Amino acid sequence: MGRVQSFFRPPWASKRVLKPIFYEFCGHLGRFQAEDAFDRKDAVTAIDGFALAVLLDPSSEDAEIGLKRALVLDQVLTLINSADQLLDCLLY
Repeated sequence: MGRVQSFFRPPWASKRVLKPIFYEFCGHLGRFQAEDAFDRKDAVTAIDGFALAVLLDPSSEDAEIGLKRALVLDQVLTLINSADQLLDCLLY
């Protein structure tokens, strides 16, 4: 990088500063997409998104909790469906 370019480059624009910010942003983006997939009951996409969020931002407790929830989402949905069917049989 030439002298002129380095003079006009802001101090926060170094890789050392931008890389963690980029990873944190991508982790948040992955988590938001995963939460949307979780709300749509799409376990595979939710797992992928939360796993990405955990990889990019390992300190994110929300991403870790979301991943644990997404891993059992299909089991929970199956149990809810079974309970609904049982309830229908009992009521009708």
